[in-house]
Amino acid sequence: MAQSWSILHAALDFDLPGENHQRRSLLTATMKFMATVLLKAIGTIILIGSPSRAIPASTKSYSCTDERNAQCGATTDRYYELIAAYGKYWIGNYPVGLFEQNASDGGAFARIRSFVGGAGFDESEKATNSSLGPNIRVKPGESIAILLRNNLQPGTPPAALGDGEDADSVIKMAYFPQLDGSNEQGAYYGMQDFGFTFEGETPASIDDIDVPNPENIPYDFNGVNIHLHGMIVQPHLFFPQGTSDSSAKFITVEPGGCYCYNFDIPEDHPTGTYWWHTHRHGSTAMWTWSQGAGLVIVEGKLTEELEEQGINTEQFLPFVVTDPHYVYAYGETNTYVVASFLGGQNGVIAHPEATYLVNGNFQPTFYMRPGETKWIRFLTATAENLVNFQIIDIETDEIFPVWDIASDGINYDKPIIREQYVQGGGMRQDILLQFPSEGSYKVMSKDLGGLQFFGDGPTDQLLATFVVAGETGQSPVDISSLTFTLPLANDRRITESEITVRRTITFDIVGNVAIVPFPQFLVNGQAYANDYPMYNFTLDGHAEEWTLVSTQNATHPFHVHVLPFQVKSAVTNNTNSRYNDFTNINPVDLWRDVVLLPPYGTVKVWINLTSSNYTNLNGKSVFHCHFLAHEDTGMIQAIKFIDPSKPIDDDSSAEESTTETTSGNNSLDDDESTADKSTTDTANQTPSAAASRFQYKMVQGTLWFVWSVIVAII
Repeated sequence: MAQSWSILHAALDFDLPGENHQRRSLLTATMKFMATVLLKAIGTIILIGSPSRAIPASTKSYSCTDERNAQCGATTDRYYELIAAYGKYWIGNYPVGLFEQNASDGGAFARIRSFVGGAGFDESEKATNSSLGPNIRVKPGESIAILLRNNLQPGTPPAALGDGEDADSVIKMAYFPQLDGSNEQGAYYGMQDFGFTFEGETPASIDDIDVPNPENIPYDFNGVNIHLHGMIVQPHLFFPQGTSDSSAKFITVEPGGCYCYNFDIPEDHPTGTYWWHTHRHGSTAMWTWSQGAGLVIVEGKLTEELEEQGINTEQFLPFVVTDPHYVYAYGETNTYVVASFLGGQNGVIAHPEATYLVNGNFQPTFYMRPGETKWIRFLTATAENLVNFQIIDIETDEIFPVWDIASDGINYDKPIIREQYVQGGGMRQDILLQFPSEGSYKVMSKDLGGLQFFGDGPTDQLLATFVVAGETGQSPVDISSLTFTLPLANDRRITESEITVRRTITFDIVGNVAIVPFPQFLVNGQAYANDYPMYNFTLDGHAEEWTLVSTQNATHPFHVHVLPFQVKSAVTNNTNSRYNDFTNINPVDLWRDVVLLPPYGTVKVWINLTSSNYTNLNGKSVFHCHFLAHEDTGMIQAIKFIDPSKPIDDDSSAEESTTETTSGNNSLDDDESTADKSTTDTANQTPSAAASRFQYKMVQGTLWFVWSVIVAII
């Protein structure tokens, strides 16, 4: 019953559109009242044989008591335990928006999925009071083990839109209002003026809607895994870690389960800023909206050279920008939750003035002394929004430039001065910031409206404020004179003569109204299909040129796992001059692992497909659009790296998931962070799966009936 209610509550968390506020309020209240009555009326039916939502048989993890987890970290240089938990976190300065009557000075609470640190983290590093997860530290040449423990309760809201396997499980009603190109209130209606096209005849009912790829309907939001973004390590998305089996499923740790990841960090690994986040296809965006992520700090040569040249590297400042999609939690005072996956398309009222958080807070203030040099580790950890970073002197309204020393963790040989950055999800910059005198400065994200998706884009927002005051300490460092050693793995450019293969990879958006998900997000005209990798890449030392193409008026941050690439060029046919900030590649041959592909644009990257002397890069992996809602609905493709010099793990017969709950080492309340004691046998799920599909169909029918009544009233 709780599962059914969470589905309905997520779907009803909106106000109907329109200019007449009284009429909207009446219709909204009527709809919610009728849905509540109907739900109670069918409650007894739904409760019959209604166990916890079945774990899909395709998921893979191990019991927390399995030897592979019990011995996690026993032989590695470093060990960390990450605990997934559903908790209540304070969001400093969060605006009350539409709910002034529930205001609290200084911020609000968010009840969300996130992570806390367990064993291996110092007490000050566990992030028990932060909506963001803890930061992980590692050095080149080290081995590291990470035990992922899932302490969520089964059925934690919001509910998913399907089960990832069965088309009959999909809540088609969540998509239905958007499938009519003449619906002026539809999320995509206005985008028709900017190139979006509705294809086909509007379906008369949900029975006319097809679901050819259920795995691209967002599902199983409580299953989790992790990805070390940008790290040159063994592929680790698919079960078991490092597998080369084409049909391998995503590692998925369900509530009560655990999984031990093991990594060998190459001795020549770049020493900049990386990050970890969840990456189970179907739930990646939901966890990122919930801020389930943290930095990975690779210490080493760059850190040492900064210290030698007078920079205090221990006092670095994380600047992690997220875009949580919070809506008010009805029945709780001053508390917000993450909206349902399609909430924004179905009238959910979020805070337009609070698109971004920084370090888990809204518009924080940072303090520096005149002449002090601060290392800023800037991460764009957004799920679906671009971010602009520029510092403006509040007194003069002039842009204050910063010094850039690394992109996506790979440092340059000397700092580059920049006035701003335009970044997509996953992109990082290592920045040196120094203010010469006292004053106040604002960090803004601005001028992105219309740049992102068919004429749409985030509004301008203040990200943070720097207050510079006090006495100048030691003599300011001359940042312009600093020099750095290039990482061994990226210390030279790929040359034209090394390119032996050229590929074109297109990112397509199709508005076929007879199919959900809607729209369809495709790579090379194909939706994601787990068992069919698009490319096999042999790591024999050759280099390739990939031409990335956006066929529509939409931006896509392109990311490939395991290996970085050089950005050679970027062009766009869009006439908006703001796209110059997308296409200006500086320095030339910039190394990255994420690049912005502009609307109607083309980006060329060169990638060196070479094995590592220090780690096994064999295995099934992915590349994808890093707007994660696009990724979850199909804009991702499996690939395989094949290193002839290393052993290949093609074991497809590893045991199925059995999950046994053990208590997590965290400070959250037991009812929020610790799953029920239970054991789930994936070999015996047919009754549960059938009951779950029955619940979905009942709730889907309820929503359809309510919607029909509302349409009749309108």
